Amino acid sequence: MRLILIPQIGLPGEAETTLSVAGNVLTIDGVAHNVEELEEPLLPILSIGQDETGTRVVEVLVRLDPLTTADFLPSSPWEIDIAEGPVEIPAVRRLLEPTPNVFEERAETD
Repeated sequence: MRLILIPQIGLPGEAETTLSVAGNVLTIDGVAHNVEELEEPLLPILSIGQDETGTRVVEVLVRLDPLTTADFLPSSPWEIDIAEGPVEIPAVRRLLEPTPNVFEERAETD
C-alpha cells in the first residue's frame, strides 16, 4: 500500500494521528478501514486509488502534535510504501527543553 500523508497541525491537547497497515486494512487512530471495501473516502481518508502497477494508493490527512512538531510543514505530502506494520509519520520534531523545577532551584538557594 502507498500512503500519501497530508500533514496538518492539530489543536493543543489533540492526539497525534496513529496509522498502521495490515494487508488491505488501514487502521487510523484505532479505527480499521478495509480500503478494498470503501466505495468512497471518508475523513481522514481523502482519496483511494491505484497506481499503474496496481498498488493501492490512499491519501490520508494526518494530525500532528503542535508541541512536538517543528514550526513548518513540508511543501508536498509524504509518500510511504508499506505492506505491514505501524506507520511512522516523518515529521520534523522540535527538541523540547526540560522544564526547570523551580522548587528544586529555590531549595538550593535557601
